[in-house]
Amino acid sequence: MKKILLLVSTISLVVVSLAIYAMVTLNIQQLIICASDESGYYIPKNICKYYMYNYRGDDKDILLLENSSGISYLFETKDESEKYKQIEFFLEKGTNINHTSKLNGLSPLHTAILLNDSKLVKFLLIKKADPLQAESNNNMSSYEYVDFLILNEKRKSVNRDKIKKILLEFKNKKT
Repeated sequence: MKKILLLVSTISLVVVSLAIYAMVTLNIQQLIICASDESGYYIPKNICKYYMYNYRGDDKDILLLENSSGISYLFETKDESEKYKQIEFFLEKGTNINHTSKLNGLSPLHTAILLNDSKLVKFLLIKKADPLQAESNNNMSSYEYVDFLILNEKRKSVNRDKIKKILLEFKNKKT
């Protein structure tokens, strides 16, 4: 009986140790996916969340995030409340809300406009995203970018009027 208990304990310890090792070696983007439960990771999302929120978000993680797509990486998280919690977390840790993505040349605000996510646009403006910042592809501000998308939209089923209204209301509050 003692041998079986010892064997079960040893196997449990090995499994837990491997899971911890796997989680510690994840880069921040992989950890975000694990914490969002949108992956094939065998580590439970609550463990990944706990680890991310309590032990990660250091300068190395911020640099890695900003050297790719920045906080825009978080925008496709399916769980809305988790998405905003993660964005808040990384902003509090020092991620630049206006950092232009190295992948597509868009700021987070431009990306939210492209995704046609009015709630996210409003959130980013509240968090001090700069609507005058130009994206690096065509040097357009957010105001110009939404107009560009409206004029050049191949799918007329996408209605960006709500986003344009949010941007104009924000602009009018500033003046």
